[in-house]
Amino acid sequence: METIPNLENDFFSKMNEKTFYGLKFDVKTGNLEVHIIDDDTMLINLPDDNIIDLDTYLYHFWSKQLLDFSINTENGHLYMKIQ
Repeated sequence: METIPNLENDFFSKMNEKTFYGLKFDVKTGNLEVHIIDDDTMLINLPDDNIIDLDTYLYHFWSKQLLDFSINTENGHLYMKIQ
């Protein structure tokens, strides 16, 4: 008999030792915030597609690789470099 993997445990094992990157956009000020969480000191609230909430992440992902973010001062573009 074949066993079915526990999806919840599989998800958490894949996220282990990865860094969370979340981008939030403040529609009132136009500010973009990049949240980088690589430990368990902050709670990560993922967006719900069924709820419109201006305080959720516009985009988010996990990575094992270190990423560096910078803004091009000439055109305002956000650059992401894989270290």
